[in-house]
Amino acid sequence: MRGTHGHSPRGTSSPTHYSWMGMIQRCRNPRNIGYDRYGGRGISFDPRWGKFENFLSDMGDRPDGYTLERLHTDRNYWRGNCIWLPSERQQQNQSSNRLITWRLRTLCISQWEKELGIKRSTLQRRLERGWSVEKAFTTPLRGK
Repeated sequence: MRGTHGHSPRGTSSPTHYSWMGMIQRCRNPRNIGYDRYGGRGISFDPRWGKFENFLSDMGDRPDGYTLERLHTDRNYWRGNCIWLPSERQQQNQSSNRLITWRLRTLCISQWEKELGIKRSTLQRRLERGWSVEKAFTTPLRGK
C-alpha cells in the first residue's frame, strides 16, 4: 500500500520519491558519496521540503528520464532554484565536466564527442598527452 501521497509503497519508491530521498541524503548524510559536494559545502534544502508532500507540491512528478537540477549550483534546493532536467543535460552540467573551447564554441567533452564523432576516451587521452585542442579534434582516427 502506498503512503498518503501515493509515491512510497513499502520497500520501494517512485522516481519522484527517489529523487527527493537522494536530495535529503546528499545534504544531510556525511556518509553519502555526494555529501562533500552538497551538505559538506553548505548546500541544504527548503525546510518545507523536509516533508515529501511539500516537495511534490512544488516540483510535481519527475518525468521519465529526468533528474532534479539546481539552476544555481552554489544555492540551496528550493522551488525557485530547481527544475526537472533530462539526465543527459544534467550530466553535462556537472562541475566535474571539463569544458573545452574550440572554434569559438565551448562544450563539455561528451558534447564534443557527439559533434566530432570521436570517442570521449580518445579525446581525453589525446589532451592528457599534451596535444593541442586543434590537433586532438582534427587528427583522423587510425584506420579511418
